[in-house]
Amino acid sequence: MIPLFSAQGAAALRKLAAGRPLLAFDFDGTLAPLAAHPEDVRFPERTRLLLERLNALTPVAIVSGRSRAAVLAFFPRPPAFVIGNHGMEGLPSDVAGKDAVGTCTVWKTRLTPLLQGTDAWMEDKTLSFSVHSRDAGFLSRIGATVTENASSLPPLRVLPGKACVNLLPRGAPSKADAVLTLRKLTGCGCVLFVGDDLTDEDVFALEDPRILTVRVGPGPSRAAYALGKQEDVEQLLETLVTLLQGTGHRA
Repeated sequence: MIPLFSAQGAAALRKLAAGRPLLAFDFDGTLAPLAAHPEDVRFPERTRLLLERLNALTPVAIVSGRSRAAVLAFFPRPPAFVIGNHGMEGLPSDVAGKDAVGTCTVWKTRLTPLLQGTDAWMEDKTLSFSVHSRDAGFLSRIGATVTENASSLPPLRVLPGKACVNLLPRGAPSKADAVLTLRKLTGCGCVLFVGDDLTDEDVFALEDPRILTVRVGPGPSRAAYALGKQEDVEQLLETLVTLLQGTGHRA
């Protein structure tokens, strides 16, 4: 990955701003610092204000693993698009429905007993759910249990994350599907996508020249560019405001 705050990165951002870009961001670990529990996350006020300014200049999207309602709770004035559950909520082809709810209900019932006596806990997002634990071996066992029961229970997709494993109905839209759909919906010729987790690799793996991908934090990734830490995201937002204002953009 190339440092975004470099000569090459600066050139890529200028080229992006010269078009009408869609600016898409993961939430936890990208726009907001990570916390031990999702309810403990604090969304920086400066970041929120910068997103509002950007949304007045060009379409802005949040593409999160959280439920859409949970993301909206952070925004008195939300951006143009808020996509939840890894792409399952907030798109015109919203897949929220009985099949997803039923699949997750069956699996939550099956997996809950495995959590007893461990540090693990379950985050229920209705259309998907996550099992959180500091024990990587336990999270691997959760994934193995899903594989072992794949022939007798509704199919799930296992999506590893930071100190968690995300479980989604197989065939549900991904973050990559969401970003591609939003690009077509908005008519934007280019996209910036910024994320920090394994759940964002679906977008990074697109390797589409129209999509400028940025990974926040250390670790291997298929993203083209890198930001060193979450705190650098505000600097990126400030840079984007300056560049877009200079081109005379209006959303």
